[in-house]
Amino acid sequence: KRRSIFAWIINSIYLLVGMLEILLMLRFFLRFSGANTQNTFAQFIYNLSDPFIAPFSTLLISPVAGGGANVFDINVLIAIIVYALLGWLALWLVKFLYGR
Repeated sequence: KRRSIFAWIINSIYLLVGMLEILLMLRFFLRFSGANTQNTFAQFIYNLSDPFIAPFSTLLISPVAGGGANVFDINVLIAIIVYALLGWLALWLVKFLYGR
């Protein structure tokens, strides 16, 4: 039973971090490609990812290309890296505690 709980926790961490990474990559791609901010899908992705980007939103100033539509959002890339590292840390912690 302990092994199945351990597997469930590990799989849950992989799933949650993976879904968050996909969401943030979608946000990065939409901003980089200059997606219409009035589009329903783009608004949904932006609104869903806003709470996860908030700690990083004012970290760096992102370069803007063209007429201001295409944004290379460095803050989103930093968030992707930080959340991946936090997911790895959570996995390491669970595996460490399970080993004890």
